[in-house]
Amino acid sequence: MKYINNIRYGVLIGCILLGLYASAQNANTLFIPDSTYVPAPLLNVPKTLPTSSYASASGEQLAKMPASNFTNSLFGLLPGLTALQGSGEPGAGNAYLTIRGLGSYNYPAMTYCIDGYQTDLMNLSPSEIESVTILKDAAALAPFGMKGAHGIVWITTKRGVEGKPVISLEFQTGLQKPTVLSKPLSATDYAQLYNEAYSNDLGAWNSYYKIPEDIKHNTNWYDKVLKSTALIDRKDVTIRGGSPLAKYFVLLGHSRSDGLYRVGNDDSHSNAKYDQYIIKANLDFSMLKFFEGRVNISSHIEDRSNPNYDTTKLWNNLASYPNLIYEPINPNGSYPGTATYSDNPYASIRALGLKTMHDRNLIINFDLKEKLDFITPDLYIKQGVSFSTWTRDTRIVSRNYSRIIDGVAQTTDRDSNYEVKDDYGTNQWNRLQFKLGLGYSHDFGDSRLNAAVDYLQYLYHIDANLNGKAGLSNDYAFQNIGGRIYYNLRNRYAAELGFAISGSDNYKKGNRFGFYHALSFAWNIFNEQHPATNKNINLLRLRASVGTTGNDQYNGERYLYQKYYSSIGGGGFATGNDDPTWHTAIGLRSIPNADIFAEKSYKYNLGIDAEFFKHLNVTLDAFLNKHEGIVTPDNSLSSVFGATPPYRNIGKVTNKGFEIAANYTSSIGRLTYTLGANASYAINKIDAMAEYDALTEASAQIANTIAN
Repeated sequence: MKYINNIRYGVLIGCILLGLYASAQNANTLFIPDSTYVPAPLLNVPKTLPTSSYASASGEQLAKMPASNFTNSLFGLLPGLTALQGSGEPGAGNAYLTIRGLGSYNYPAMTYCIDGYQTDLMNLSPSEIESVTILKDAAALAPFGMKGAHGIVWITTKRGVEGKPVISLEFQTGLQKPTVLSKPLSATDYAQLYNEAYSNDLGAWNSYYKIPEDIKHNTNWYDKVLKSTALIDRKDVTIRGGSPLAKYFVLLGHSRSDGLYRVGNDDSHSNAKYDQYIIKANLDFSMLKFFEGRVNISSHIEDRSNPNYDTTKLWNNLASYPNLIYEPINPNGSYPGTATYSDNPYASIRALGLKTMHDRNLIINFDLKEKLDFITPDLYIKQGVSFSTWTRDTRIVSRNYSRIIDGVAQTTDRDSNYEVKDDYGTNQWNRLQFKLGLGYSHDFGDSRLNAAVDYLQYLYHIDANLNGKAGLSNDYAFQNIGGRIYYNLRNRYAAELGFAISGSDNYKKGNRFGFYHALSFAWNIFNEQHPATNKNINLLRLRASVGTTGNDQYNGERYLYQKYYSSIGGGGFATGNDDPTWHTAIGLRSIPNADIFAEKSYKYNLGIDAEFFKHLNVTLDAFLNKHEGIVTPDNSLSSVFGATPPYRNIGKVTNKGFEIAANYTSSIGRLTYTLGANASYAINKIDAMAEYDALTEASAQIANTIAN
């Protein structure tokens, strides 16, 4: 594992927006309808006095920014969130998200929760999203235990409301195009520069290409293979309503994203294409004044189609294939190619067939809540179960083609008939989660106490085809007892205690569980109840938190306390005389370590929230995260050790930075507008890693930053 010696600055400047902005700890709460509480687990903490660090955006806000994937609408919206778009290929995946930079060089993936349950991040429709919240500090993350070290993306979906049914139709369409494409040299310019390089290697001028005699072709591969724009569109129908006894929200949606390739769609050809169909129903019901329940059913069907050629390799060829080698297609309809440049980019999207993937994702959540007022007022218990499953079927239609120049085949490839593989790959995972909780929320005069504890049993089974590093088992188990206690005095002072006892089956018995905790405070120095002498200061709030979280994921094998054997490259022995038989030897992949345990993160946060002139809201947070016990191969051992070094909890990383967000809201007549901006900065340093001895300071990893 090699890291580049550089400093990475994560800076995001929010866009200037009219009528919308992302909320952090601001006094205004415009973006989460019917909610005056922080979107977070276990407790209802009022937004007027939170002790934790978080930032939220609404589904309506995301809908204003057309994108083929809703995660690409998060760019610049939430202070502390860095979003890096991937390939941009339709349906290729979500943006790569990090909260407060990188805190570990070992599997720094955050956890996603939808409606209170952990899951993989799906391509949700903005029409089904109520809010997207990032949880950033120990106060918010400690109850997640071993899943909280790298932050949480907490997503809530829309629910029913009392009233007559409201039917909404939403249509959105747009065009997408590459932000930057290389501008290739002309054939003449390429030949001239190639001649210079060729002569420099020889030490004397010697033209490889004769100009203009050898300039017979001038193919701009980008123009031949790509269109300038591609269509995206989204169509959603929602029905929302209900009565005091039952409320409902139903969504039917379809979204489509087309690719940039200049090729049509039929039984044997395909542009890059992505279609998604969503069926969602959220039901809330109550009975007998003490019994509440909710049912969530969500189904996502995704169809992807691409040319039967590796996308990364195709784009590399577009950038590297000279434009003077040959035309994209011969006059007789055959495709040219050479031994050196065998994969004609134009033929790669037209002559090799297509690949399709059909994904089905189903999530069913069932939650109950019973009030126990007969024991004591405001006491309640909760139960919940979530089942989710994902399946992928892959189909490939493939063929090959002859590489022909001047009527002569240049390679051994030959034209072939189409071959159909209907069951090329089938993958599946299932996730089952059980919850049991107890809570209490009560007012005592001018103070309020909220307390809750939650037990989670998490079971995950994944198909081996998707998980090459599953080791001897494809089943994952995780347990967590998380709790929060929040106390609010006169809406001016608040204190919160968060904790978790968390366990993972990744470790040997005796090392599977860890205890995590956090303590946080908030003080409304000035607010409506306690105004400042200076009337221009409408709100001034201080926040502080300190605590620990964990991470049970790491790169490499599972069960590092067990022995793994595999064949040894080149090693073995022969038996027999005249016709000996070779026997491949097997050996340990690495030395097991029975003492491996979960990585731990110590988090510190200071925050200030303020409002000035009744229009300007400002939030500032500074943080320090120290990750310890990072699972790392012990490369400090001698090279004559005789085996792959064992993994140990020896890695340490320090990550620190700050975030600032400002929003100005005002009106001109009947027009209300908001101007918002935010910036985030995070820098990390590897403090310990047990690396090989570095030849130079620049090549060392310790004391340098993590390369993303």
